[in-house]
Amino acid sequence: MDNMLYDVDVDEDGPFIIKYKEDKMLYPPINEIEEKILLLFKLKGYDIIFIEFKSSEDYRYIKYKYWEDIDIDDIVYIQENANVQLKRFEWDDEDTGMNVSFHIIPNTDEEE
Repeated sequence: MDNMLYDVDVDEDGPFIIKYKEDKMLYPPINEIEEKILLLFKLKGYDIIFIEFKSSEDYRYIKYKYWEDIDIDDIVYIQENANVQLKRFEWDDEDTGMNVSFHIIPNTDEEE
């Protein structure tokens, strides 16, 4: 058995296999907020190699494993300790079933 992790992604050319090493994140955090989110996931016992920080045209989001859901108690814990909102986004894909990601929305302090 090899020590590689595999994932499947799809682009305009169709599905393709992504292969990456077990000790390297494919899509790591790009700022302090995301680094804190990653640390909080680690403290909650998640294998951080399966957490991906990705971008769409309008926002950053978290993907866990192959679009798997994350326990609501863990989402609340991260929101409370990273000063962000993680907005659950789901869609049903006819090939892969229910897919879930979480949009990262930094809290803005309105206090004066």
